[in-house]
Amino acid sequence: MLIPSIDLMGGRIVQLVQGEKLKLAFDDFEYWIDRFSSYPLVQLIDLDAAMRKGDNRPLIEQITHRLQCQIGGGVRSPDQARTLLDLGAKRVIFGSVLFRANLEHPVDVEAASGIADAIGSEAFVASIDTKGGKVASHLVKYAHHADGEAHFSQDGKVKTDIRRKAVPLAEQSGHLFTIQTQDFASFPALQNAKERQLTFNIPDDVFALRLTVWRFRLSDMSINGDIPAGAIPVIRTSDGVDRAGLMVLPPEGARFDDVALFLTVRPMPPISEDLAAHLIFLGGFDSMSVALNHAKDTELLAFAYPCADFAALKRNIGSIDFIPGPKKS
Repeated sequence: MLIPSIDLMGGRIVQLVQGEKLKLAFDDFEYWIDRFSSYPLVQLIDLDAAMRKGDNRPLIEQITHRLQCQIGGGVRSPDQARTLLDLGAKRVIFGSVLFRANLEHPVDVEAASGIADAIGSEAFVASIDTKGGKVASHLVKYAHHADGEAHFSQDGKVKTDIRRKAVPLAEQSGHLFTIQTQDFASFPALQNAKERQLTFNIPDDVFALRLTVWRFRLSDMSINGDIPAGAIPVIRTSDGVDRAGLMVLPPEGARFDDVALFLTVRPMPPISEDLAAHLIFLGGFDSMSVALNHAKDTELLAFAYPCADFAALKRNIGSIDFIPGPKKS
């Protein structure tokens, strides 16, 4: 179902460029109400409420009396949702309140369940905003540079449109990236690897895995007891959680020799009901001070395989495929 969206700010209907710069503003509400009257559902986003600069409830009430609407923008509690439902909303959209700083388990399932129980699952909508997406038909490489520049690019190439400024490595401490994979045995093995590889022996009854990589200063870590040769260490990180995994240290005297990478691999529930091959990557995060501040938007880089309709997505949003130019004679 196609759901048109109306953004509200300062008592007007507006259009923002990339959610920030005001491009258009309209006071003629009747035009937009008539234009969307044939749709079974219209989305209203209260940008003032989202930015904690007041709200547009009188305008919301005016529109919901004429259109079937789902409403979002700064909704953080069941009580706020009930107020919008009383104004005439059919459904209420929740966003950042459903996510937490523990990026190994970013979705707060308990919060989502509690909201659904409080207002009814038929009135509850979860939202994730995305921007800058591209598709690729080749191998892609993720890089997180020392200055914090994080990006995807074609394997072996550096040109990319998918990049952002994340946390510089000198300041980074904690979760670095997570990979979730399903039916991993169907992915081809890497041939002729240039670097050393880590090999994990996975039980036959494990179908989906979550691999999480943390990066910690050695001073922020403690080891519970001695580690026998060949054993799996248990690391208590600065957040007080004991984690079993693999610790990787750089050679003494190398750059960043005061830090360690810590890898954990754990079984997880299936990513999809069809049990087909899937891979999801999350990385390139903001600092914890930004991620924990609900007054600010936080961003990350994400990769998902497979995509449903590659040809259509490539037409609509483009790709990062490397296309070499004509050879010079």
